[in-house]
Amino acid sequence: MNQEKTSNRNLIYWGLALVVVVALTIAIVFGISQLGKNSISGPSDNTTNNISPSISNQATINVTNLETPTSPAQKPLEYNAWIPNWASPSGLSSLKDHKKIFTSISPLWYEVNENGSLKTTFPSNRKEIMEFCKANNIKLYPTIAMFDHELFSKVLQNSENFNRHISSIIEATKLYDGIDLDYESTKLSDKEQYFEMLSQLSKAFNPIGKKLIVTVLAKWGDNILYPSFPETREVQDWQRIGQYSDEIRIMAYDYTFSKSTYPGPIAPLGWVKDILNYALTKLPKEKIVLGIHLYSYEWAISATEHYSFIVDMSANQNSTKAANSYTYETIKNILKNNKGELSEFDNESIFKYEAGGKKKTLVYQSPKQLETRINLAKEFGLKGVVFWRLGGEAELLMGL
Repeated sequence: MNQEKTSNRNLIYWGLALVVVVALTIAIVFGISQLGKNSISGPSDNTTNNISPSISNQATINVTNLETPTSPAQKPLEYNAWIPNWASPSGLSSLKDHKKIFTSISPLWYEVNENGSLKTTFPSNRKEIMEFCKANNIKLYPTIAMFDHELFSKVLQNSENFNRHISSIIEATKLYDGIDLDYESTKLSDKEQYFEMLSQLSKAFNPIGKKLIVTVLAKWGDNILYPSFPETREVQDWQRIGQYSDEIRIMAYDYTFSKSTYPGPIAPLGWVKDILNYALTKLPKEKIVLGIHLYSYEWAISATEHYSFIVDMSANQNSTKAANSYTYETIKNILKNNKGELSEFDNESIFKYEAGGKKKTLVYQSPKQLETRINLAKEFGLKGVVFWRLGGEAELLMGL
């Protein structure tokens, strides 16, 4: 009887052990499969810049086999561009050459009068541009350009002018998909009226599906003594602007101005990253559009003079003479017809040469350097990029 009990007890022990082994095996297999899912699908907020390259670039992994992806795919980057009225023919030509990539364009068709009304600056091919955009499903957001803070103050601080300005913008926008406000000079004393303007436009546009776009100067911190337009930068509170606008375009260029005495970088990549890191503390990435320059600057001095390439913007003095600004077509001709020294600084090309008895320094970006900036916008998960400007840059955009 005791031997029988012992035998039965042993059978029970072995049976329990077998159950435990099977359970552990199932748990381990399930845990490994879940770990695999989490490693492939990336972080829950789908920010691609946080995904390890060694995982995201594995072509052999079939992500589509996953039953429940952790987050939706990031939207493709939007491409937008400004077309100034003085370069409207070449701008339209570029748009036609690259029509498949552009989501929208913003031709500079309006300015501001002292009484608040809008001054039209239509080019001769305005109708052709409008028809082309409609036929190719390209959104049209004309730009209102304003660079005079004294004039703007007269609009904002006079109730009649203020109301006329609001109604003029609303009336003009009826013809388009929305409007772009490129107001680059504002007094600090006009700050609250500026935001009242944005508030009223937002309330008018939202019910009728029109987009309100605001273009802003570059900023990279709250407690910085900015060397230019300090009042405008303080007025342009990005977080508040984001409450009213559908899109904010950041002009991340002109780190070194055209009227700087010495040559310097136009948009060093490290500086652009600082701008975007700051922007993400104020705005949702889905509203941020990175402004990218397609132009170059060339500084020239006499052959007997000497000057250095100034990296620190605060150390570069202002001059009464502006540097020449060239399109990429002109840059290619300069590089082809001159011998000189070619170098690079923080994702921009520097070409030093002599011509016409002058020492010249040309700062520009190559197609590869432009691609790096576009990839940066993708890594930050931004809504899009906007180019200043279309016209004369066919080869620069060839790889897009």
